[in-house]
Amino acid sequence: MTFLAVLRLFVSILNFCVVLRVALTIARALAVLAAGKSIERVRLNVTDGIVHALTFSAAATVLNVTILQSWADVGTLTAVFGMRAAVKRVLVWEERIVGATTEA
Repeated sequence: MTFLAVLRLFVSILNFCVVLRVALTIARALAVLAAGKSIERVRLNVTDGIVHALTFSAAATVLNVTILQSWADVGTLTAVFGMRAAVKRVLVWEERIVGATTEA
């Protein structure tokens, strides 16, 4: 097996991890709702899962860029990292708001 074949296999595994993480996030959100907890906590759980999924996606994209090395791939990498950064900032902001309302 060549190095590129192993790298492509690893990218496929990372993409599977993205799908798995999203499925686990949805299951956890449904469990939190079934337990009667607040919708804010569910939103935080879902956005946290999205951040983790975007992290796996970013890792897969980095590996793809090393394989293909085109400007379109670099643009995709930039978009994935940008989305991850934006979602992470929103998550931190939401956690501060939820934390402030539960303390009050």
